[in-house]
Amino acid sequence: MPRLKPESHAHGRQLGKFRPGHSGNPNGRPQGAKNRVTTELIEKLMSSGLTPVEFMTAVYRDDAQPMELRLEAAARAAPYFHPKMSVMVSVSAANIRDAGTLLQIEQGQPNA
Repeated sequence: MPRLKPESHAHGRQLGKFRPGHSGNPNGRPQGAKNRVTTELIEKLMSSGLTPVEFMTAVYRDDAQPMELRLEAAARAAPYFHPKMSVMVSVSAANIRDAGTLLQIEQGQPNA
């Protein structure tokens, strides 16, 4: 969210605490720092003794969890339970006839 420029408020106070382009933490958040929610989730996972897939399964089955979290867990666990579907080929009489002709060509037989 962009920081508002200091402007006069209706009561004469200025909005915005810092000059434009500056913040209260010039170094910013350290790279790779984990937020509180991530840290709590990792601690919960490690203490549960479950594998990550078992943990995701427990989360998406838990009615007490927010639906957004349950859907995310289900989406991430799905590839472990349901492999991607293979491509299906439609077979018709024309395809079979063409395949036979192709096979004859590959085997070096003259066209019938």
